[in-house]
Amino acid sequence: MSHSPTAFTELDDQALAIFQRFGTRWTMVVASLIEPGPIRFGELHRNAKGISRKMLTQTLRSLERDGVIERRVITNVPLAVEYTFTELGWSLCPMLLTLREWGKEKAPRISEAQRRFDEARHTRDGPVPHRENVA
Repeated sequence: MSHSPTAFTELDDQALAIFQRFGTRWTMVVASLIEPGPIRFGELHRNAKGISRKMLTQTLRSLERDGVIERRVITNVPLAVEYTFTELGWSLCPMLLTLREWGKEKAPRISEAQRRFDEARHTRDGPVPHRENVA
């Protein structure tokens, strides 16, 4: 497989900003939860295991600021807020799905590579402090 020598070396500021913005753990989790359709804050919080309410709020605000999601206040009693993708957000879904599928498919290979790396390093450098694996 051939690659352009400048493909990743000449990333402009906009591309880097996009990678930084959408490459975060919670952005991916929240986007995955919003993808099936409108969802309320409480449901997002319950389903995004491990996220604090503060981090969820920050993530949602960032996605809203980027124009990826829309926040709607539902004026029923009790008052509720739900989130859904905008047109821009929907255009992101195929890429998220591709990345998610790639991760599922490649997770065993990544875990094996991590295991081999850790074993080689342990042999060379002594015990390796425990680190959470990617996969």
